[in-house]
Amino acid sequence: MQTKRILDEFENEPFTDFSIATNKRAMKEALETVRGELGREYPIIINGAKIELGSHFQSINPAKKDEIIGSFSDADTDADDLVATAIDSATEAFKTWRNVPAEERAEYLF
Repeated sequence: MQTKRILDEFENEPFTDFSIATNKRAMKEALETVRGELGREYPIIINGAKIELGSHFQSINPAKKDEIIGSFSDADTDADDLVATAIDSATEAFKTWRNVPAEERAEYLF
């Protein structure tokens, strides 16, 4: 069965010439945007609800050990309750999701 949307064939992108000022500026701006996001805290999200836990773990840039990529809520601190909440939420959501036609469900993947 084919979905309504057909993916384009893979094609390598051409190299970007960073000696061109606009390309160089665009890359620097993109890097600054990402750099501004470093160190953010990321909660656990279940059924759209953001769950902040007291315990966190950090993702560190392996090339620059003093740079924290992000801090993530540590699910191990409350795993049993979080898993139960996630399963309950998924079970409830499936009551309507199971009635969505397969073609429409497949569209969410693209």
